[in-house]
Amino acid sequence: MWSIVRVARRREYGYRVWAHVLIAAGAVVLAALGSRARLGNTAGLYPAEMVAAALMLAGFLLADTLDKGARQARADRRAAVGQPPAG
Repeated sequence: MWSIVRVARRREYGYRVWAHVLIAAGAVVLAALGSRARLGNTAGLYPAEMVAAALMLAGFLLADTLDKGARQARADRRAAVGQPPAG
């Protein structure tokens, strides 16, 4: 959760926020399910674990595309300064 706050503060890394949000949401769902199962309520545990794993996978896959966002951010900075695009 702290990484979401840190990344959201910097505009140039804003494209990373959703990857962090999805991974954190999956972790929170898993933590809640583990606590609930520990209390004895295991109804729907496995389907919910699958949803949590899917959230974390989606965040990981989105993070894999972050190189595109970094290139776009660098291109935007170059355009703002007036430098020619790197090629």
